[in-house]
Amino acid sequence: AAPGAAGGAQLMMLSNGVVVPMPSTQAGGSAAIPGAVASPLHPTMFCSRDMMNQGTQRSSSKNCVYPGCQKGAIGKLKLCIAHGGGKRCTVPGCNKAAQGQQPLCKAHGGGRRCQFPGCPRSARDRTDLCIGHGGG
Repeated sequence: AAPGAAGGAQLMMLSNGVVVPMPSTQAGGSAAIPGAVASPLHPTMFCSRDMMNQGTQRSSSKNCVYPGCQKGAIGKLKLCIAHGGGKRCTVPGCNKAAQGQQPLCKAHGGGRRCQFPGCPRSARDRTDLCIGHGGG
């Protein structure tokens, strides 16, 4: 019995931390909570099967198909940005990824621009400035 249990009744902790009286067991010894299983780490803690599987990584059809790449795929080619997925810069001869709403890469004017007056460079990270003006 758990400490403090009234009348010797066993207590169990649910996955949300709430302590409740232990349900009676069915034949075979499993808990009488539909879909609940005992946690292997804490036998008095019961979790749904979905909660038990949260840490496992599932294979996804949305992963890049390039061998060994685990990044998210973009577009019909099922490739990540690094391997050719997504929109590309429209400047002839450039195969870099387009940035932002423009069909251009950062080198050709796509993406966010530095907000310093007269600066044509790309803004960095979560700032509105390029590296030369204190961004990134």
